[in-house]
Amino acid sequence: MRIGRDGKRRPLSSIEGRRSAGELIKARPHTPLRQIAKDAGISLGTAADVRSRVLRGEDPVPQGRTHAPPASAAARRPVSTVTAELPAARAVEPPTQLDVAAMMRILRSDPSLRFSEGGRSLLRWLSGHVIEPRESRIARSWSRGWSQESGT
Repeated sequence: MRIGRDGKRRPLSSIEGRRSAGELIKARPHTPLRQIAKDAGISLGTAADVRSRVLRGEDPVPQGRTHAPPASAAARRPVSTVTAELPAARAVEPPTQLDVAAMMRILRSDPSLRFSEGGRSLLRWLSGHVIEPRESRIARSWSRGWSQESGT
């Protein structure tokens, strides 16, 4: 058994359920599909497919699914390893202040941020932590002045 994304238990293979449904349909052809699906432990769609196959005289299990995979098939499956070399790391330039200002304009105009509480909180936080171009010019000029005074 496996657990599906919806939290329901699902069989690893539907072969046993299909065979069981096929026998039920042959024994009780007028039984509702919901009852057959419930009794065989398969989905309603699978029960419908099995009924149509049985009525056509075919095997309830489609060709290519004649046997269930072994329970430990995943454990015996070889694991491939990647041995390719990674490309050399590139130096990433920090965004310029104009880039930051443009990004902030885009973010402020994004409806998914403006119209949700989390988005508005993010915008408020960013507004308090992003240095505007005018502020960065002032900070750079002060930095140059301090560097000159200290002799570095």
